[in-house]
Amino acid sequence: MKEFQAKELLSGTVEAQTLTLGAPLSLWDGIDSSEGIIIQGGHPNEGQSIANAILVISHGLSGATGGGSLTECFRKGNGPVAMILPEAEPMVVAASVVAGELYNKQIPILQVDSEDIVRIPNGVQATIMNGVIALRTE
Repeated sequence: MKEFQAKELLSGTVEAQTLTLGAPLSLWDGIDSSEGIIIQGGHPNEGQSIANAILVISHGLSGATGGGSLTECFRKGNGPVAMILPEAEPMVVAASVVAGELYNKQIPILQVDSEDIVRIPNGVQATIMNGVIALRTE
């Protein structure tokens, strides 16, 4: 098992599979909020679902207005169960807080330094608890 220490922007405990993005993603128009599917043309993860995944965004986000789309994903049950970011993204944190207040669907959001975040592979089972990300590597 491999572990990473993270800064909790929003705390929580969750276990799910990672979806590590291979390029920056626009939350405004890069995700179909009705399905939770990445629709950004040419994106390496195009066609994959963010629903019920630990979304690892190592390449950053494009645009600053995607909070509404992300909140809509949470409302419809198509959002990630946690997000891991290389830096604090206020609109992502705000989307989770709003989803928590309106729909009781707030998720943990963690910040991991950029040297470690690129070492979190796609498609592995992970547990987030008390600011630690534990990856099952067997």
